[in-house]
Amino acid sequence: MELTRRRTQRHDDIAAIRRIIDRYRTASRLFLGGVPMIVDDIIAFIETTWIPDVQAVAASYDDYYSIGQGPGNLLAFGAFEGDADGSRLFPAGVVRNGAWEALDIAHITEEVGHSRFSSASAALPTSTG
Repeated sequence: MELTRRRTQRHDDIAAIRRIIDRYRTASRLFLGGVPMIVDDIIAFIETTWIPDVQAVAASYDDYYSIGQGPGNLLAFGAFEGDADGSRLFPAGVVRNGAWEALDIAHITEEVGHSRFSSASAALPTSTG
């Protein structure tokens, strides 16, 4: 996936810049920052510290996997645009009974048959301005 390759390349570039800066730390104070570096630090923390810690704790409390568990279905509209081709880091889709399928927004409708309206006609509410 192009997005993963670019993220890996960005991580490698940032690591190379940090190695260059480290050579001059005794002679001067150098600061490097910006959104890409902050994001890289966050991702590295999540992958190397947070996830292993969560997995270690979860191994001790495996009965907690079923506490508060929902039906297991998920609807996602996609997030974080990637390349100019319209790809997303998290693609739109539906997980139903553990199986992923593409999201077809034509299946999303508004139903009022089981809604509670004070009008006997069950008409949609009107705007009051």
